[in-house]
Amino acid sequence: MSIRKKILSNEFTVPEYLKISHFPSLDGIRAISVFIVLIAHGNAEFNVGFFNSTLAGGVLGVYIFFVISGFLITTLLLKEKVKTGTISLRNFYIRRGLRILPVAYLYLFTLFIMHIFFGLKVAPIEFAGCLLFLGYFHTGVYTGHFWSLSVEEQFYIVFPSILKRNYRLYINFLLTLLVLILMVKAIDVNSLHMSHHIVTIFSIFKELIYRPDGIIIGSLLAICMFKGIFPMDFVTKYKVLLHIVCIPLIVVFFNDLLFHSIFNSLITAVLIAVLLASNLKPSTDPIFKFLNIRILKRIGVLSYSTYIWQQLILFRFNNIFGDSRYTY
Repeated sequence: MSIRKKILSNEFTVPEYLKISHFPSLDGIRAISVFIVLIAHGNAEFNVGFFNSTLAGGVLGVYIFFVISGFLITTLLLKEKVKTGTISLRNFYIRRGLRILPVAYLYLFTLFIMHIFFGLKVAPIEFAGCLLFLGYFHTGVYTGHFWSLSVEEQFYIVFPSILKRNYRLYINFLLTLLVLILMVKAIDVNSLHMSHHIVTIFSIFKELIYRPDGIIIGSLLAICMFKGIFPMDFVTKYKVLLHIVCIPLIVVFFNDLLFHSIFNSLITAVLIAVLLASNLKPSTDPIFKFLNIRILKRIGVLSYSTYIWQQLILFRFNNIFGDSRYTY
């Protein structure tokens, strides 16, 4: 059967290496991702050029989270579909809600209290955007990181329902969205000779679909594994070599260090996906041992909470009672 027919087929098989309920190395990778964010945001105080150019303001760490999310959520949904023949959206949204909302809303409530009693400058529109997970519009210093939560929440809302209803439609949706993202990235808003209203509408549309390419690649990675077309033996055999090659390439492509291209973040997501896949199987190599150090795994488990609260802690204290506008 051709790769195209395998991809479009409604038949799924759960590979042995995906049957486990918890992938041990992913917590270690999450820990590295949140370290990237912490170092980059902590560097806002010191402005060390090396960290600015290498870590891309912490967005590189977020992209790793995106690939992990796309992979894990798709894997969980497909495993449920194989086992039960369907996907319970109700159970999915309850699980995601309990995971995401309490920490995020507690953080916003804390900001609100500090705003009321201590003069923290957070605009009402910032609270509204974050509460509704439209956090790429009108954010400030202490809410700027909600752009990534907005991307993920919209993924949770849209993608699983399409996957449940029609798998082929889901595949076409992912591929179409990828093409659309690339097209949008290729258009310079400032060069559009159109009315201000049209440019504004396009800018809003661009913000809505600009960033989920990492999630899409993670989802496609899971699908390729279920379809048996991902070269798992190859990436496992050459795991160390792939890390030596891919990690510098991730930094180069994500930061446009060689050339600027609409494909750079997409290539970065693919490289991250390859490294993620290479660490799914338990092994005795030093990379697996490092990713599964107890303290690193613990930090990975707490990575979401750490990501939410670091924004309030790491930026300069004198911003607390000053202007909180911040462009992410």
